[in-house]
Amino acid sequence: MDDLQRRVGGGQVTRLTTTGPLPLGATGERLLVLNPSSEQPFEQNVLGWALSQAQAAGGRAAWLCASHAEADSLQEILVAGGQQVYRLRPGDDAMVDTWSRVANGHLVTAGRYDGLDLAGDVCKLVIITTVPQASSEFERFIVAYLGDASFMRHRVGQRVTQALGRANRDTTDRSLYLGLDPTFAQMLADPAVRKSIPAGTEPTIRTALEIYDEGWDGTLRACHTFWRNPQQSPAAEQPVPRRKARPGRNTGGSSDVSSADAEVSAVTELWIGDHRTAASKAHEAAAQHAAAGETEHAAFWRYVEAHAHFARGRPQDLAVARAALEEATANGPRTTWFRRLARTVADLEGYDRTADDTDRFFLAWDEWRREAGSRLDRALSAGRTLLAGSHDQQCEGLRVLARLAGASGERPPKIEQSATDCRWTWSTPKRAERRVWEVKTVPKGEPKPLIRGDVNQLLGQIEVETRRSAKTRVYGCLLTPATTANDDAAEAAHDKIVLINHGAAIRLYDLLAARLRQYDALCGDGNAEARGDARTKIEALLPHKDGWLGKLLAPSRGRLVTVDDIVAVFPSS
Repeated sequence: MDDLQRRVGGGQVTRLTTTGPLPLGATGERLLVLNPSSEQPFEQNVLGWALSQAQAAGGRAAWLCASHAEADSLQEILVAGGQQVYRLRPGDDAMVDTWSRVANGHLVTAGRYDGLDLAGDVCKLVIITTVPQASSEFERFIVAYLGDASFMRHRVGQRVTQALGRANRDTTDRSLYLGLDPTFAQMLADPAVRKSIPAGTEPTIRTALEIYDEGWDGTLRACHTFWRNPQQSPAAEQPVPRRKARPGRNTGGSSDVSSADAEVSAVTELWIGDHRTAASKAHEAAAQHAAAGETEHAAFWRYVEAHAHFARGRPQDLAVARAALEEATANGPRTTWFRRLARTVADLEGYDRTADDTDRFFLAWDEWRREAGSRLDRALSAGRTLLAGSHDQQCEGLRVLARLAGASGERPPKIEQSATDCRWTWSTPKRAERRVWEVKTVPKGEPKPLIRGDVNQLLGQIEVETRRSAKTRVYGCLLTPATTANDDAAEAAHDKIVLINHGAAIRLYDLLAARLRQYDALCGDGNAEARGDARTKIEALLPHKDGWLGKLLAPSRGRLVTVDDIVAVFPSS
């Protein structure tokens, strides 16, 4: 009831009790199967698996996306692959009837984990593309910065339960559910999430995690058995006593805190301009979260308290706002959220405090840890293998290396004009940065010196990217096994391209991967204090110069960046 009040934004919600127990719902037979790899939902292997299950289901499938942007991307991919798509948009529920009358087609929805009745022969396959934990900007902020906010894990359990009922409404229903997000297993193993899942759904979750542990072989075998041998697939769920939760990575917080009344009151009073009451209620919410062990969540409400004082505008209120933030950050863990609060304190005190690159590191690394869980080491090893492989593999490896460096990496579609092999983007306090990569390989033998033609190709790509993003600083990165460059090639690359020896890229990957592995090991159960201590230790092993990535990938004036140059960027251990 606490989170329901938070979502509605009204007064306290009272649970109604009945004189007798309510009848148990009939769900029929259902099987949840999770993506056992570290690949993203729309990557080739995972999407191909989902489409093969749609064919086995008779041709129709319902896709439950977390947002309209995600649904738009999925629709574009399916249409490009020749699939028939029926997009369910707000106010157009007639689309469900249209889709249900065709033999083959994909119903694509956004944020519709409840309110859809796809029972009977309407749908035998429901595909949940991503973990339903962040369907709004505020929820995405909570997931990224406030890792110990237990109410978000409660919402995940609720939404998964709702999704698992879309095609199972009667005892005769029999449906397969797919979870494509690689973070599904990690999230469903979290005790706080499992706590919000009803006893009747618990067997479905437990079976899904058991299949997940068997990898792709077990996953494909379970799907095949479900479609071909109904009598051998998991039986319909019967109510069972709640068993001890499967061990998972509990990121902190008791999940029993009831702070919604104070939170809603704080936000409401702030909105209507009663800053004194808003500050008082925000302080009350922060105290409740602190008592429950939700350190980052508590600090957020101290920030709201400070904002209420600041908005009041009197000179004494500014001092109180600064004091609230100083108290919140004093002895706080060195997580990204606390670092942001510390910069806010510096701003209030009149100091010009520049953001450093380490925040990018730990935001990206924490997201990766949430996604991969115990498979992080395997994912890092796979990325390293790619970077040392063929041309296409190196392009994929660069995408992984971008994530390690705290940047966003993507491989543009080849249909683009002058498509680059890989594109990196990241933001700094001053500007957006972009790097376009061109990969050169030597099938066999000793590499020859870099020639002018290789540089000219990349110069054209830089020109295209610069026209697309006039306010972004764009440079080129030429990855080559060559150890020297011809004079004309070096001159052409002088002020727009950094020339990087392949061995240097491998060395950069190894150094960053080693630090991420250390960080993951030091984080322990993932609570704010453990992550803060881990960050403090790992920061000493990371490049100290602000903007180090931009400087490393700045034009190299015609010389090749070597392994020694990479080693020099990192502190000596």
